[in-house]
Amino acid sequence: SPQVGYTQSLNFLAAFLLLQLPARVEGGLGREEAAFWLLECVIERLLPSYFTAQLTGVLADTRTLDALVASHPQLHALPPHLESLGLDLSLVSTQWLMLGFVTALPSETALRVWDLFLSLG
Repeated sequence: SPQVGYTQSLNFLAAFLLLQLPARVEGGLGREEAAFWLLECVIERLLPSYFTAQLTGVLADTRTLDALVASHPQLHALPPHLESLGLDLSLVSTQWLMLGFVTALPSETALRVWDLFLSLG
């Protein structure tokens, strides 16, 4: 798609998919081709506005996460605490979201997140 731009996170997502797929998948596709088509599906169908020049999807999801954290009773103290440290939650959450949590969580947990993401959307 002409709207999709390169972001460094695509490298991590492609590598993660390559590491998880078997040498041959159903339908006879090899690992590399299956990873390509799965990545294409993620970019075009599941996260269509994440990898555009404007990053509108990830920015919207980051704002949503900020609002959820601020409104959650058990997390309401986190935003002021981060602010007192000079940190902005969006600095880390943008990376978490664009990388699909593959570098933020242990492998087993990241796989579970991806299982849910791919099966539920």
